[in-house]
Order: sequence, then structure tokens, then C-alpha cells
Amino acid sequence: MEEEKKSSKKKEVDRYHYIGFDVFPGKAKEFWKSEGEKKVFLEKAKKGRKREERDHSLVYVDIFSGLEKIILSVSSVIIIISFFLPWFVLEKGNIAFKYSALGYILNFGFVASYASLGGFLASLFAILVLLTLIFSFLSGIGTLFFLHRKINPLEKYYGALKRILFFNYLPMILWLVVIIISVIGFPSPFGSAFGVKEISENFNFISFITATSFGMWLTLACLVMNVWKITDL
Repeated sequence: MEEEKKSSKKKEVDRYHYIGFDVFPGKAKEFWKSEGEKKVFLEKAKKGRKREERDHSLVYVDIFSGLEKIILSVSSVIIIISFFLPWFVLEKGNIAFKYSALGYILNFGFVASYASLGGFLASLFAILVLLTLIFSFLSGIGTLFFLHRKINPLEKYYGALKRILFFNYLPMILWLVVIIISVIGFPSPFGSAFGVKEISENFNFISFITATSFGMWLTLACLVMNVWKITDL
């Protein structure tokens, strides 16, 4: 009988430990630093002040600050502007021919015709570059639009913003596939006949890097900046 009582008491003690009664073993520390702090807090509470907090409190820290909104706005504007900046540079002789994302799209008919001569990977590469340019531009416009769109309540605004920021992953994934294909490489028939420095008989990762310009890398950096904020929303 006595053993059963000891066993029951032990289980009771374990239960208290399990539900967290031992978080503050012994006497809990005083919450207020001083009576003065307590008095000041209560006086402000009586006056109806809503956002009262202690120095170490994280209760009222904004999920999405004004500074972060400005940073994402700037990065989205840069993505949009970069659409018209040089993405590719090809040198023929001593002349450099620069092509923006828009220029690539407008000349895609010629690019696709030439890429078809290099086989499946070359055609896939040309199409994926096209899709990447388009989705990068759309992600910049979409992010900027939702950043400054008024949606109530605030939770819905954060939800909509998170979805559009998640959309920035799409062009990043496409870029990754494009880079992988360039690492694999593919033939570029008559490449040397064009006299273009960046294109030889085979197109590879080195060809891709040397042919790209700052517009592409600037866009990629801004896409990473936009995606980074998703983890906090």
C-alpha cells in the first residue's frame, strides 16, 4: 500500500514536470524592475496608450518595416529598368553589339532558327532564356504593384505580398536550368563563321558568361533580394 502511494506521488511529480511547472523552480522573480516602472506603466495604461512595452519586448516589432518596403521597391524598379539594359554583349571584330532583354525578345525568331541547328538542348536553351526574361520583368512589375496596393486587413496584405514574392522564384529557377544547360554545352554550327568572339563551334558555360552583361546579373541579384523577405512573412 505504501509502495503504491510512493508510485502515485512520483507520477504526480512527473506530471508537473511534464506540463512545465518547473520552468521557474522555487520562487519566480519579480516581473517589474522597480515600483517606479510599475507605477509609470499603470499610469500610461489608464490613459489608454495602446503600444506600451518594455525595453526588451518584441511584441510590437513590425513584420514588414517601412525600410524593407523601400528596399523591395527599389529592387523591383531595378528589375523593371534592367529589362531595357544590356543583357548580352557579342563582339565582332572591334565592335560590340549589345542586346537588352527586350532586344532578345524582338529578335527571338532569328535566335530560335539558329538554335534549332544545334539540336534539342540549344533550342531548349533559347526558349528558357526567353521565358526567364519575360518572367523576370513580370515579377518586378508584380512585386512593385503589390507592395503599394492597399489591402485590408494587414494579414491579407502580407499573404498577397508573400505570394507575389514567391513568384520571384520562377525566373531564378529558370536561370539555374539555363546555367546547367550551358555547363553541359551544345554544338553551335557555323559559330566561327559569324566571326563573333563569344560563339565558336560549341557553346558552353564560358561562352555564356562572356556573352552576358550587367543587366542580367543585376536582375538576378534583385530577384534574390525579393525572395529573401519571404522567410519573414
